Amino acid sequence: MDRKIFENNKLVEALCQIIFDPIDDNTIFGVYWDAISPKGVFTQKENASAVNFNLSSPTQGMNPSLTSAMKFMNDNGEKLIQLHNNNIAIHQLRAYDRWESFKQDIDFAYQSLMASMKESFIQRVDLRAINVFELPQDGFYLSRYFNVSLTHPENYGMPLINLTLEIPLETNKFIVVRLHSKINEKAMNVVVDLTYAHIEPKIKTHDLDSLSSILEEGHHHLHDTFVNLITEELAGVIE
Repeated sequence: MDRKIFENNKLVEALCQIIFDPIDDNTIFGVYWDAISPKGVFTQKENASAVNFNLSSPTQGMNPSLTSAMKFMNDNGEKLIQLHNNNIAIHQLRAYDRWESFKQDIDFAYQSLMASMKESFIQRVDLRAINVFELPQDGFYLSRYFNVSLTHPENYGMPLINLTLEIPLETNKFIVVRLHSKINEKAMNVVVDLTYAHIEPKIKTHDLDSLSSILEEGHHHLHDTFVNLITEELAGVIE
């Protein structure tokens, strides 16, 4: 895929989450650690608790229960895998290089899991990219840097932004754009949070080729959304 590379655009986090049918075997966490640790990248692990809400019956209400989860990290904490009984999330925290590098991390983490669990079905796939831009306060207005415009009373300054847009694609696929701004002493910090979601893709967990196609398609949509979201002025800053 031809794409525009922004050398000075540093993602603060990239995330891939794959949700599948629940696993009823808590030994999966130890088996998974045995599968990934020999490579030497993920050197730390810790237990974590996840809150699960039962929404299957209105008579039961939203009663939370704790489910098992584990985190696996590299030495500096920039690479993180979170494994729950019904999903795996692969994070790159800071030091994001290229999609191809992150995709290799996803493939390694997910394929190691597939070697450790029985085949089931994927329920949802999410790709997420989070940017933080530090922009000058003087003369800041949203449409100067982003192809989004807001109307507000003229006697007020530019308001802080907390904006969410959901963009439908094909059936069961959509993009979510979140913009959030915060003023610090010297600049306006703007968080650009983009998510691609594919719900009920109807593929089996071990169908790696189909999953790879979904991930590549998601990356393509996130890239195009970002390129179309930023103005030429902001593009010039991060090229």
